[in-house]
Amino acid sequence: MIFRHVVGRMAAAAVASPYVPMAAAAPPAAPLKYRELQALAKKHGVAANQTRQKIESELRAKKILPPLPPPDPPRPLFARKRSLNVAAFNANRLTIDDRSSDWSQLARYFRGAAHVVCMTEVPAGSASSRVQTFVELLGQGWDVALSEASGTIDGKPKDVHAVFHRIPIRARRTSHEIDGVRMEYAPFTVKLDSFFDNVDVVLTSVHMPPEARARDRNAQIRSLMQGYPRSAEARIDTPFARPREARRNPTVHVVMGDFNVRPASTEDWRVLIDGPTSVGNKSYDHFLVSEASFAHVEASAEILPLLRPQNSRMSRRGISDHYPILLRLSAHHFKSK
Repeated sequence: MIFRHVVGRMAAAAVASPYVPMAAAAPPAAPLKYRELQALAKKHGVAANQTRQKIESELRAKKILPPLPPPDPPRPLFARKRSLNVAAFNANRLTIDDRSSDWSQLARYFRGAAHVVCMTEVPAGSASSRVQTFVELLGQGWDVALSEASGTIDGKPKDVHAVFHRIPIRARRTSHEIDGVRMEYAPFTVKLDSFFDNVDVVLTSVHMPPEARARDRNAQIRSLMQGYPRSAEARIDTPFARPREARRNPTVHVVMGDFNVRPASTEDWRVLIDGPTSVGNKSYDHFLVSEASFAHVEASAEILPLLRPQNSRMSRRGISDHYPILLRLSAHHFKSK
């Protein structure tokens, strides 16, 4: 019964050949004339003294005529927004070799929630094997970039930064000194391949000295926050504020990681995280976004508290005594598809 009474000329075309290649398919038949439509209506018990639209509607309801094609989707009304998600995490020696299932869960979360993951406190001596294991947990499409080693223990370099990424990295730099001050755990800066329209993104992973050495810590944080805007070398020769040359893209600058204190916002930097990020309820881990960035992106951040953190005082094992933090940078794209 379904569609068997479609116009005779359509049926004839359909049975003329048992196989018609897609490329050679006949164009859709012309609509029935009004008198032909009335005749079809009478044949199937539909009032013929109605408008064409009503007759066709009733014939479609009886499945005599095929249904109307779906309407074209509406044209977009709003500019498309795209978001770059960046996580920072003090990995507490990246003890992934103990094969805790929490590492697998962490990788699964980052795989779906982040484009870039910056880890600090990765042991230099075993970094290659440990980060490769985490890359495998992250899955296809992920890679990792390692900083030069810094910090010392028994006279040997102690740690590296590991930047896991599924967006290509165009440039990288380890800064052992900024603004004349030696950085104990040298910040690691990467410039991402283009993600936003006409806006570049530069990320810097940091790890500052502990609270017990507040004087050294504060000096290095001050050097970073004041010296980075002045040092083209530290920021991989990208503009910090408005570029002087029209052909250069503006750049979003983000500094992130374990500061071992909550730094204060300045005229150059805005601190986004405000809350405890460690088992001791200390606000140690933060995102600093350059103030000039907010002319080009929106930024928001959150803390991801662990249910099973490391707590050495209570002899509790976990993947870290710090919590991951997540930054979302969003920008509107005005190019229509």
